[in-house]
Amino acid sequence: MWTTICPCMPKGREVLKILHVTNAYPYNENPIAGIFVKEQIDSLNKYLDKNDIYVINAKKNGRLDYLKALFILRKKVKEYNIVHAHHIYVGFLLLLFNKKKNNILVSLMSDPERKTGSLLTNFIYRTAYKYCAKYAKGLIFKKEIPDTIQRGDVYYLPNGVNMELFVPCSKSVAKQKLGLDENKRYVLFVSAMNLHRKEKRYDRFQKVMNVLRTKYGIQDLVELTMVNVDRELSPLYYNACELSLLVSDVEGSPNSVKESISCNTPVVSTDVGNVRTMIGELDACKVVSSFDVEEIAKAVYDVLNKEKFDLRRQLDFLGLSQDNVAQKLNEIYRCL
Repeated sequence: MWTTICPCMPKGREVLKILHVTNAYPYNENPIAGIFVKEQIDSLNKYLDKNDIYVINAKKNGRLDYLKALFILRKKVKEYNIVHAHHIYVGFLLLLFNKKKNNILVSLMSDPERKTGSLLTNFIYRTAYKYCAKYAKGLIFKKEIPDTIQRGDVYYLPNGVNMELFVPCSKSVAKQKLGLDENKRYVLFVSAMNLHRKEKRYDRFQKVMNVLRTKYGIQDLVELTMVNVDRELSPLYYNACELSLLVSDVEGSPNSVKESISCNTPVVSTDVGNVRTMIGELDACKVVSSFDVEEIAKAVYDVLNKEKFDLRRQLDFLGLSQDNVAQKLNEIYRCL
């Protein structure tokens, strides 16, 4: 489901040169970091005349990589019709230090109203968000657009999912390939780069699993974590599990939810980001309104006892296949 506040007609077939700037992108030591950004950019190749990327790798090189980027990007941005910043901090950097602001599009990768992190982190994030909301040429939200945004060139467009990679397969085969116990049932916890990322709440996941064992007496249920896993193996993790459990404090449009239902694996999730929009109407999935461990465990128990359905059709209904999202992005570029 793709919506805009101010729908417009694309400008037609003009030469379109796009520069993507991101601080989340795979590198040798962490080949899964920002993989969804890479895949989205790659999916645009057939629609654009020039589709380039500049990576600010502060995770590997330190924060000085942002300073280095300033000197390079101030000249480089002039070569492109649109500069697409794939993170609010990247957008803030580009807008703050470039006189030409009328070609900068910012994707907000997380919830713009998040309240996690330290007071300083929250202050910096809110400052960057307000600045981008005021000065960017366009904004892309991964969750529903906040009511506080009253301006044009604002779009709701979650990341798409590669439905040719994430396909259903036999649970038995998936378990065998991953070396898992055929007699156990697995619940999946996904955190792309780090098991203990604060907002992902692995501690809450463990508590839910404990309630399922002690209160509901489910002794054959085992946790399976997917962290920094080779992309080609990822579909096996979803297919090997009874369900995917997301217990985060905050999200934008979690890719694990889309990947899971693309494999016909049910999802139980806290009510974060746009999860309710994606799976709220699906009988085989549940969105829990609170962060209460008991309520989440009850939702998992209910889903475990539900009949499984064809969940992939939901992605088609929402227009969230990777190519469909690429087409919509192409339209946005031509609207700006």
